[in-house]
Amino acid sequence: MYQSLRSHCVQSYPEYEILFGITDPNDPAAAVVQRLIREFPDRALRLVQCEKSLGANGKVSSLAQMGAVAQHNVLLVNDSDIRVDPDYLRTIAKELAAPGVGLVTCLYRAVPAHTIASKLEALTIATDFMAGVLAAERLEGGLRFGLGSTLALRRSDLEAIGGFEAIADYLADS
Repeated sequence: MYQSLRSHCVQSYPEYEILFGITDPNDPAAAVVQRLIREFPDRALRLVQCEKSLGANGKVSSLAQMGAVAQHNVLLVNDSDIRVDPDYLRTIAKELAAPGVGLVTCLYRAVPAHTIASKLEALTIATDFMAGVLAAERLEGGLRFGLGSTLALRRSDLEAIGGFEAIADYLADS
């Protein structure tokens, strides 16, 4: 988790903030985030305690609470196990700036740990998940959904559909 979260702290992008949401103050991830805050004192990093339950989907409930305190108009959502290259934000922002684009997402590749469960999950992502996404893109003439590994959108577009709160009771990933 540390390496994945750290990869977001070293982006070649002029100004951004990173909000880390937790629902339980005893979550071990809080210590990882505190380490990053100490390591990158010049970065806008914040640990957000997401105490409210706004719906059945805990992740979306946390996103709504983090979105309420976010400082920028462009929001990027991803998971704590996503590791990115230093040009990640610049690439995503460029895609979002294209005319007619309201949401940017991207495929991801699983890197398995040494357990059989992890290896099976990576195999599933490579053979089932990615193929399904590519089939949806082909059949629909473009993706009409975003993947929780990366969702980038403007705050105004999110608000136009009712914010994260509008999907807080959907149990699928955001």
